[in-house]
Amino acid sequence: MPSNDWIKTLEQHGCSLNAQQVEQVVQYCFLLRTWSEFTALVSSGNLEHLEDLHVVDSLSLVGPLTKWVPEGGYIFDIGSGGGFPAIPLAIAMPDRQFVLMERSGKKVSFLRKVMGALQLKHVKLIHGTFPHDLPEAVPHAITARAVERSDEILEEILDIMPENCVFCCQSGDPQGKVDGDMFHVEHWEDAWTTSGARRGSLYGIRQKEDV
Repeated sequence: MPSNDWIKTLEQHGCSLNAQQVEQVVQYCFLLRTWSEFTALVSSGNLEHLEDLHVVDSLSLVGPLTKWVPEGGYIFDIGSGGGFPAIPLAIAMPDRQFVLMERSGKKVSFLRKVMGALQLKHVKLIHGTFPHDLPEAVPHAITARAVERSDEILEEILDIMPENCVFCCQSGDPQGKVDGDMFHVEHWEDAWTTSGARRGSLYGIRQKEDV
């Protein structure tokens, strides 16, 4: 039985969920564990620790995204898979809009189930492949937590990234992979970083204003 240590971890880092949001996270993780018996959504070794590992790591992005995305703005998640980080973020940030993209039909079916069960009406889902099936809405931020071909995806994201949009890069240091004349790279460090609650590093990449 999972513990509630993840709730304490969130509160220690200034991310408090109300009772309804906590229940939504619990329901989401229940669905994830149930569906993972039939569809590979997360590795079997992580199923017992979904909240402490994946939920906490996902919600470590609330602070940066609150800064980068205005209320009512769009967050575009590429390769959503089982829903991390987009579903926990959508639960915690109901005043932002989310567009999830996933190419696997089975995972799309799961995400639709989650969206219905949790009544996430501010979340839209695209069954498609990046960068061929882009959303109509212009995103203010892009996330891509666990995608394959991370270097190629980075290049593709930068090719289509609109002005005033930030890519939340979590696939290693992008310095040297990004055109410094075109893009500004911000290494985001905070309490989540120093405590190790965020898995890996976080960089915000955006176009330079004078380009």
